[in-house]
Amino acid sequence: MTPPSEPVHQVPSPPRDVEAWPCQSICVWAVTGEVWNDGTGPDLRVFACRGCGSEWVRTEPWTPIDSVGVVPDEVCAERARARYWVGDTRPERVISARTPLTLRPWRAADADALLDAFNSPDMAQQGPQLASADDALRWIGWACPLTSRETGFVLAVTGPDDWPIGNVAVTDIDRHDTGWASYWTAASARRRNVASDALAGLAHWVHDEHHVARIELGHRVNNPGSCRVAEKAGFLAEGIERGKLCQAGVRYDVERHARLDTDPRVPLARPVMIAVEVTRES
Repeated sequence: MTPPSEPVHQVPSPPRDVEAWPCQSICVWAVTGEVWNDGTGPDLRVFACRGCGSEWVRTEPWTPIDSVGVVPDEVCAERARARYWVGDTRPERVISARTPLTLRPWRAADADALLDAFNSPDMAQQGPQLASADDALRWIGWACPLTSRETGFVLAVTGPDDWPIGNVAVTDIDRHDTGWASYWTAASARRRNVASDALAGLAHWVHDEHHVARIELGHRVNNPGSCRVAEKAGFLAEGIERGKLCQAGVRYDVERHARLDTDPRVPLARPVMIAVEVTRES
């Protein structure tokens, strides 16, 4: 394998935390000229978005994409360098803000994708603890039959290559036609409105095809990312539930959101297809 050519850099400085701001869909990414090195590996070139001011280096788990949905050539070259230094020759999976999504039932073949997603440290509070292939298969065995109003819906979010990059669900649908929504996205697919488009797409479908009148969700008040997903998907904030969650011995307030089937529909930035057979009652 031939190493990608390395550009001429300035004298590197010690790494610091990258700046990260909510995407405003006006992304224009460019090399800044700043270079980091902690003395343990090759230099890291620092990229910055001229739209929102966010920064990126190739050790980040996501890929910068310009507002037109294209990964800049310099970013592709930097990603190639990252894969070369770890001996990874696999093609990179890139999800843009316009990549079509499919929501489908989970399958046993998705175990590797599920483990990849839960390897990210911040996924510890997003669902079950998955440390092995057996753990992943047990979770998939629970999730894959949840495809009806009676069971609730737990669906993999996939791109054009059918590789799961997230999960979206509406479960616990009761006799009042009220359900509970949840979602997570793999680190590599974040900041692309994947969760909000998948959640809105599923909510619209559940309203229309399964006559669920109200869908609720909740997030810790210290999780602004989850709040942005809920708001973009058309879920209105309804109030704070004090001390509702307890994680690692710490109690957290939760903000409740909900949307009704009579609320305005949220326009989606991309096609979202629901690949679940609808069973009509006779």
